[in-house]
Parts: sequence; C-alpha cells; structure tokens
Amino acid sequence: MSEPWGDEPLFGPFLAIQRQFPDIPLLSYYDADFFAYSREAAWPQEWDVPALARLAARVAPHTVVDVGCSDGRILWHLRRHGIGSRHIGLDASASARKSFEERFAGETGVSFRHVDVTAPEETPAEADLAVMGSVTVNSFRTREQLAGLLGFLHHMLRSGGHAAFLVYQDHVADLFRALGRAMDAVPFTDDSGRRRLIWRGIDFRLEHDHDLRQNYFIQYDDRFPGVLGLVRERVWTTSEVVAEATARGFELVAKDLAVVDDGGAEGWPCDALLLRATHRPAHPEPRT
Repeated sequence: MSEPWGDEPLFGPFLAIQRQFPDIPLLSYYDADFFAYSREAAWPQEWDVPALARLAARVAPHTVVDVGCSDGRILWHLRRHGIGSRHIGLDASASARKSFEERFAGETGVSFRHVDVTAPEETPAEADLAVMGSVTVNSFRTREQLAGLLGFLHHMLRSGGHAAFLVYQDHVADLFRALGRAMDAVPFTDDSGRRRLIWRGIDFRLEHDHDLRQNYFIQYDDRFPGVLGLVRERVWTTSEVVAEATARGFELVAKDLAVVDDGGAEGWPCDALLLRATHRPAHPEPRT
C-alpha cells in the first residue's frame, strides 16, 4: 500500500534516533530491510487460519483472491484445506512477490499480481471469495481508506460473492492501552544470513481515533546507523466495520471467532466476518 505516514509517526527512542541522524531511512515495515524479520516472526502464524477456512468452506468458492497476500500464507492453507481451485494473491510489495513465487514454485492454479488496492485502477470482477489474513483491515487508517477497500472488494467480487476477514471485537480497542510505549528487542536472521537484533516499540492512542504506531530499528555497521521502520494502523472494531460494509453494499452472513496468539495481543478475540456483496450504492457518501 501507499504509506502517508501522517503526523508524528515516530515516538520515544525511535524519534530520538531520527533527530540524531536526520538522514536515516524511514521505511515501511513491508520493505526489503524488514522483510526477513517479518517472514521469520509473523508469517508462520496460523491463529487466523481455522476461522477463515471455516467461513470459506461455507461459500465453496472456485476463485479465491487474497488481498494483501504477502508470501501467500493464507492461500497456502486454504489450498491444503481443499478450498478453491484458482488462487490469486494481490500485494503491492516486490519482496512479497518474490516470497510468494518461492512458496508456490511448481504449483498450478495460483498466481501473484502486483496491485495497490488504495490506487484507482480497474480490477476484473472475477473472485467468488476475497480473503485477508491477520487483521489487515487495520492497515486502512481512515474511514476514506476503509471505504476504498470495501469498494475495491465489492468491485472485484462476482455477483453474490463473499469477503472474509478479521476485525477486533468491540471491547478490544481499550485493551491496547496496556501496550502503550511497550518496547523489546528480538533476534532474527537477515537476508545475508547474519543474526541481528531488531528493536520494536508500540504505542496506541485511543483518543486519537484508535491510532496504533509500531516503530522498528535495525542497526547496520556498513550502513550506519541503520534503518527505521514503521507500521501505522487504525484499530477498527466489528461494529464499525459492519456498519461501513453495510453502507457499501455488503451484508453480514456469518461470524466466527479467532484468538490472537502473537505480537503482544495474545488471547485477544477477533471476529472473522463473512460478508456477501449485494447491491452497490451508486454514490456512497463518506460516513462520519
């Protein structure tokens, strides 16, 4: 996705590093420098798979599209559950494409497309089911971006098609307060095979429209001081997303439960939503 960072993207020691080294690169967490870490730390996760697979099985789709597919983790599991016969991964990351193609090397019926779902471009209405793993909806930080995502999903689905993705339950937003300014450092293996430390910090501001900032720092000797990384999200809740989806031509068909087991949010519940595309409002107005 395109990354308008917004105001005050960095905090605490990460902001101090940027002030001391003004030329240090500030990268998306999904760029190459952080890709090796995210692949090692996040992509083995499976906590979201059972709920998505159960919802997908209700639809019995032929063509499944994974929006924000990364290395194709969700599609890989759905294929092994026998769900769908044609699978398409969409992502704007070149690093994601490389890993996706490595994962599915030699397999048929699966393909990758480089697509930015926030950009205005025509996408054929070819999917029976669109899925998003983890809590990807939080990457769409404003109501306009959320509306754009829902419009994109509606456009790419065949008539009566479905979308399945996860959203935090309504009470969970308040739990994020406990993560405010939490920090740690964890080892990972970079693309050259060297062991490194990545420093991670998280900050949540409920009063600032559920603003969730995740900051990262990797030190490099050959590119001193290193690189800063950023994920900036908005913690959406079930009632908010269902209301917006209903206004954008979807109806809620079913819900399932998924419980987070990583990233400091262990034990926090998500609703896995199954939405069916119905009518499409001719001129939907932004919700306030």
